[in-house]
Amino acid sequence: MRLVIALDGAAWDGNAQHLVATALAAVASPGAGSEVHLASVLPPAPISVASPSPVATAAAVAAVLGAQQQQALADEAAAGEVLAAAAAACEAAGVAADRIHTHVLPAAGGASGAGEALVARARGFDLIAVGSRGLGGLQRALQSLIGLGSVSDYVLHNSEVPVLVVRPRTAANVAPAAAAAAGKPRVIVVAVDASAHSAHALDWAASHLRLQPRDEVRVVSVAAAAPYPTLDEGAAAVAMIEAAEFQRANERNLSAARTLAARAAALFRGSVDGGAGDAHEDAEPGAAQPRALAEALLPEGGASDVGAAVVKCGLREGADLVVAGSRGMGAFKRAAMGMLGLGSVSDHLAHNFEGAVLVVKSTEAALQQAGEPQTVGTRALAAAEAEVAVAAAAARKEE
Repeated sequence: MRLVIALDGAAWDGNAQHLVATALAAVASPGAGSEVHLASVLPPAPISVASPSPVATAAAVAAVLGAQQQQALADEAAAGEVLAAAAAACEAAGVAADRIHTHVLPAAGGASGAGEALVARARGFDLIAVGSRGLGGLQRALQSLIGLGSVSDYVLHNSEVPVLVVRPRTAANVAPAAAAAAGKPRVIVVAVDASAHSAHALDWAASHLRLQPRDEVRVVSVAAAAPYPTLDEGAAAVAMIEAAEFQRANERNLSAARTLAARAAALFRGSVDGGAGDAHEDAEPGAAQPRALAEALLPEGGASDVGAAVVKCGLREGADLVVAGSRGMGAFKRAAMGMLGLGSVSDHLAHNFEGAVLVVKSTEAALQQAGEPQTVGTRALAAAEAEVAVAAAAARKEE
């Protein structure tokens, strides 16, 4: 596992410590030789506007440039101190010292500049972890107009590698992280559906999540919403028939979601520290193993409603991590579909869940790999679809 952890170079405060601890607990397995790259983007140099009178002299210009250089050196020194403290925290967590690297990235103005520097640094890695200030939708939109938007949003929308978004320390998310650090059971929610994007995310989660004994992985799938029946029928008998069909359709969709979640949950049973891909052979008989549970959530409508159902489940279970796939939509398509209630579920999770959210984006190469029959995610979803088809055929015969 090679991961990048993006840090604010201003201070090694509680939020920075929480980000590093959460990232290491989620995916970094010290025994497996994880490689951690700690990165901090320098703030842009302040721009001084010279007074029109008196006319700027060579000495005045030199003084301004000297002050800017001194500020840049101070910013670089502060970032170096933060990265050194983060490196010490990683080493204390069990990561080998020679596998920890620090990077002070050149100054880039605004959220987009800092985000682009981080995206470029993370190319070819397995994961990038970023902090989030937890801005609301209006505040996020207004600040983006003046170039002070969300760095985590930029990374989430433009990075081709999976992104771990960690919210600021709160009473809701500090307790799970502390429990993970103490070796206590954690709850991880993995959201799945029947798409190739979800198969890719499932493959990634099964291979890379750091699972400890007694952890709980809860795989959830939101059932598709059945079309509402028309209620203007004059005949009561017809209305009753349509209502009964609506109820049966919801039950079928809920059963299909339950089957899908159960097949996906089976991938995590018997996996310990390092992912499900190789843990079945390493697990000792009788040893404590992660619990893998499946749950179908009630039918919801648009992307925000589906995301809200997953958020509600995560809060109910006290989850410290939610994992979801992403279609990788562009900004225009994401905005246009959002107006129709068909926007990004992963965006909704990243903006509304109080804990950490891991988003696995689908690229063309990843989708081609996920579509291959030998991947565990593809096999699980294909088996679920076949089981659902058999159940649907049996239901039609009974009707």
